[in-house]
Amino acid sequence: KDKEINIIAGHWDIYKDLILPPGFIINSSPGTQLNLKNGASIVSYSPLNFFGAESNPIVIQSEDGKGKGVVVLNTGDSASKFYHVIFQNLAKPEGLGWNLTSAVTFYESDVHFDNSIFLNNRDSDDALNIFRSNFSIKRSKFTHLFADAIDIDYSKGNITNVLFKDCGTEDKNGDCLDISGSTVNLSRIFIDGASDKALSIGEKSSVIAKNISISNSTIAVASKDSSEIFLEDLSIRTSSFAFAAYQKKLEFG
Repeated sequence: KDKEINIIAGHWDIYKDLILPPGFIINSSPGTQLNLKNGASIVSYSPLNFFGAESNPIVIQSEDGKGKGVVVLNTGDSASKFYHVIFQNLAKPEGLGWNLTSAVTFYESDVHFDNSIFLNNRDSDDALNIFRSNFSIKRSKFTHLFADAIDIDYSKGNITNVLFKDCGTEDKNGDCLDISGSTVNLSRIFIDGASDKALSIGEKSSVIAKNISISNSTIAVASKDSSEIFLEDLSIRTSSFAFAAYQKKLEFG
């Protein structure tokens, strides 16, 4: 009657794609573990409200390394909320009639993360992709990632007090923050280890960044294709290039 779907706390193995229909709110509470197996993904057309606890987080993972990822589609301004949630060992969803590039994707679906962790994603261009959505990411960590950490496309939001560690592998270059066609405020960002770019700003994006620490990157800050980035209190250490500005795509002049 309340149009809610509640996931009871416990360890749940998911062997097939879990498709959640539109028009609901999906709730999950501390102690819930969703273990994706056998190529399974979670695809939701309704917002997810996952509220874990510091001492008892919600975990979405693939223990056997054969599960895929999470996709939230077309929820509009009915925002998903994630507090104390761990996304671990996930990969890009595929086999649904279409393929995605990111382990966790929000498409035209507003989302807010607080005290969440993304780690050890597999075979995906991004750990998290936010596309045409409003968002916030606070007090969170992105560590030991296959390629890029966060890809922001045509979105608007804030990223505050977030740690990035080891973006990219020997076989796959990685950006910690890849922002395209978006308006983003960054504050208290700590980046250690970007095999490609720590901050990559492109496709006429506008970024205001304050209190940024970057170390062990190939390019610390790249601004491309008519983008603007305003930096205040920036520290760069042990990086091959501090700044790069260039045209990549001809349509941006």
